[in-house]
This record gives sequence, C-alpha cells and structure tokens, in this order.
Amino acid sequence: MACFQTKLMNKKIKKTFLSIFLLLLVSSVSAFEDKGFIESGLDTLEGKEASYGITFDRTITHIGFNFYQAFTRLWMAEQLSGRHTLTIRETPTARHGSIIWIEEGSKPLHRLNIGLRNNGVTEKVAESLQVTLKALSNSTLNTNSF
Repeated sequence: MACFQTKLMNKKIKKTFLSIFLLLLVSSVSAFEDKGFIESGLDTLEGKEASYGITFDRTITHIGFNFYQAFTRLWMAEQLSGRHTLTIRETPTARHGSIIWIEEGSKPLHRLNIGLRNNGVTEKVAESLQVTLKALSNSTLNTNSF
C-alpha cells in the first residue's frame, strides 16, 4: 500500500514539475516575441499617432470591423479627436444586420444599422462622423455653460 502511494506521489510531482516547466517555457518564448508599444518607438509624443484620442473597437463581425476602420480613418483627421475617447460597439442581428453604437464613456452619441450586405458603409461612416461631432460639440457646450 505504501509503495502504491509513493508511486502516485511521484506521478503527481512529475506532472507538477512538467506543468511548471512548460509554463516557464511558453512565457519565455512569448516574452521574446513581444514587440509592444514601448519597444516599437510609438511611445513618444513627437509622433502624429500620439496626438489622437483613443478609439476602442468592440465590433464582432467583418461589417463592424470595416465600419470601425473607415470611421477611425476619418475621425483621426478631425481636430476634436485628440480630446475624446470613443468606443464603437456592435450587436449583430440576423434580421437587421449589425447595430452599431458610437459612445463616449457610457454616453451613446450615435446609433445606426448596417444591413447584411454591407451596402453604403462609406456614406454611413461620413454621416456617423458628422452626427458624432455634433453630439460632442453639444456636450462640450453644455458642460461649459455651468
């Protein structure tokens, strides 16, 4: 009985050792491959990238991702973009395509539907940008009036 317990204990120790070894091996490999924000040199404020506000991508489908990319491209050209952090959220539906919200914090600024066939995304992006800019300027005026 004691011999069986020691064999079982040895198997557990071997499994634990093997698990720790594999974990260390995987973590060391990923540390060498990581070319993050600081290593890439984008952490300086001299670059054009640092002057823009943050836009979070919370889209799910290809349609939402296309909208996010097109909106972000236009958003970066605006002067207000450096002062605001936006989140673009998507809820895909089987009947109506994708429902997309543009939010600042928890405040929704704009909501739109994009059909299943992804038609007219560029027009919807331009319209969404104008509505978002108008909503942001109105919120800025309302907060400055107090």
